[in-house]
Amino acid sequence: MNYHELLLESAANTGTWSCLGLDPVASSLPINGTTQGAAVRDFVVSVLERMRRRSVSPAAFKPNIGFYHAIDRPHQGDFSGSQALATIIEAIRTEFPGVPVILDAKRGDISTSSSNYAIEAFDCWNADAVTVQPYMGADSLTAFLAYPDRGVYTLVRTSNPSAATLQAQQLDDRRSVSEVIADSIGEHAKQFPGLGAVIGATAPAELDRLAKRMGPVPVLIPGVGSQGGNASQVRAALTAAKFPLALARVNSSRGILQPWLATGESAPPATSDWADAAVDRLIRLNLELGYPDAHSAPFNPENA
Repeated sequence: MNYHELLLESAANTGTWSCLGLDPVASSLPINGTTQGAAVRDFVVSVLERMRRRSVSPAAFKPNIGFYHAIDRPHQGDFSGSQALATIIEAIRTEFPGVPVILDAKRGDISTSSSNYAIEAFDCWNADAVTVQPYMGADSLTAFLAYPDRGVYTLVRTSNPSAATLQAQQLDDRRSVSEVIADSIGEHAKQFPGLGAVIGATAPAELDRLAKRMGPVPVLIPGVGSQGGNASQVRAALTAAKFPLALARVNSSRGILQPWLATGESAPPATSDWADAAVDRLIRLNLELGYPDAHSAPFNPENA
């Protein structure tokens, strides 16, 4: 099964196209552990178990590798952050089979270095997809595309406040930097169907325009929730672009996993059931997104 097929199948099986970002802030968790890694592991696994008991699922999970590596202290022999991520990925595979894991690593380097980053994402972590940055050109992405059954999400228009500083710059041919990258993805995806884009929910008008330029490629849409993105606006933008919703994954991280952070609280109230609160937030996102629509036909590269 290639990555397109995995996206379509997981959307159909879960009834949604949401993505749950697994970016726990270790210092503000309601669980204590022998190490920060143990606290992160127990917290996320507990949320996954509660989701499973309540029969609630996203259509993808996206752990950001930096949140886990930041816990490691290699010189002290402490790799509890990496061990937590490994346990979490295994729990996803066990509890939510068929739901893709997107490793948010934003890799991209000269070809020899990228080869090692591709091994890291796909062989070491067994991720179904990885995020990459395109700044160094197409040859820096070739190693990731050598895994034909995996997904490669390329940064196009990100959700952070200063994204437009570079990405909206207009070039001599009157295209923006984001449009140049989007056009390249649309062209190369005909040969590499796992190639897709990252476009932030905080710029719905650009999401509409860029989706039209690329055609039906995998799109990861971060920024819903604490960053200010709106799920309904995302759906409206993609529907206007006649984009197959089952190929999109709308991501919310802190707003679901640690909703108290979005309200300025350093930790949840002592009386709150934080696991149920996280599941409730995921249910709300799933309801806002609804089911994949009629555009969600199997992808045929010849028609892209």
